[in-house]
Amino acid sequence: MSVPHPVLIGNPERVSKLLRKLNKKDRDAIVDAIRLLAREGKGDIVKLKGQLGFWRLRVGEFRVVFCYLLNVDSSALVVKEIGPRGDVYK
Repeated sequence: MSVPHPVLIGNPERVSKLLRKLNKKDRDAIVDAIRLLAREGKGDIVKLKGQLGFWRLRVGEFRVVFCYLLNVDSSALVVKEIGPRGDVYK
């Protein structure tokens, strides 16, 4: 089993606002998917074209855009954006 990555939020106010607007089922699914990705590296992930170093995690109709922050001593998963499928890439 791999070492879990800490999760950092690139724009905490924006992400918090979006998560508060979602129903509990969608919010829990997104949070659980991010935790699974950080802990085990698993999920429906695809490297984004045209955005160097960024990936997307698909959670139902929502997308989580993220990257990995790598240092000599540690690494972290950085969530850049969370949103509906069509809007998150804009």
